[in-house]
Amino acid sequence: MTVYAGRYGPEGLEYPDGTHAVNRAVSVYISDGTTLAILFGNRDRSVNLPNPLYTDSIGNLAFWTNPGNYIGEIDGSHQFSIQVPEDPDEAVTGSTSAELVIVQRMVAQDTSGHRLMVPDDDGQAIYADSSDPTHISRPVWMTTNAWSNGIQADLLALGQVVEPTWDWTPNQPIWIGSDGFLTQDYPVGAAFLRRVAEAVTPITIYFSPQQSIAII
Repeated sequence: MTVYAGRYGPEGLEYPDGTHAVNRAVSVYISDGTTLAILFGNRDRSVNLPNPLYTDSIGNLAFWTNPGNYIGEIDGSHQFSIQVPEDPDEAVTGSTSAELVIVQRMVAQDTSGHRLMVPDDDGQAIYADSSDPTHISRPVWMTTNAWSNGIQADLLALGQVVEPTWDWTPNQPIWIGSDGFLTQDYPVGAAFLRRVAEAVTPITIYFSPQQSIAII
C-alpha cells in the first residue's frame, strides 16, 4: 500500500442533463460496484469520512482514498467513473501514476498556455483568480496550449509539466495568482490561498491542486 491516500477533486459533478449535483449524496464504490470504499478527509488517512458523502453548494466533491479506480453514484442511480491518483510526493518518484491526467472543457475565452482555469456557473472554463471568492472551491486545471474561445480544450488535472522559460524555486509551492497566472509569491488582494503545484526544478512542476484556504 502507498504511504499516503490519493486525492479526488474538488471535482464538479453534474447529472446527464448538465444540471449541477448540488448538496447531493454520492456513494463511492470499489471497482466491483457493490462494496463501499473507505474514504478519508486527509492524505495520511487519520480522518474518516462517511460514505455516502455530499457534494457542496456548487456541486463539488472531494475526498482522499487509496489510489485506484472507483465508481461514483449520485442519488443511488447516476453512476460515473472515478480515478484517484497517487499522492504527488509518491507519484514523482517514478510511479506509473505520474502520467498526465487530462480533462476536456469548453473555454469561455481566448487562453494562453500554462494558465489556470476554473469552471464558471455554466461549466465552461475561465481564468482562475485568487481575488475572486467564488473560485475558492471550484476545480482548477491548467491549459496545455493556447486555446480559442469556444474550443473544447485539453486541460491538465494532474501531472508533471516542463516549460523551458520558467524559473521556479525548487521544492517550493506554487499558488493561484490573478488572471490565471501561477505564482510562488503571496498573491496580493487574494480572497483565498490555493496551492496548485510544487516546483521540482526551475523548469519543472508537478501540478496537483490542493484544498483552498480562505483569507479572512
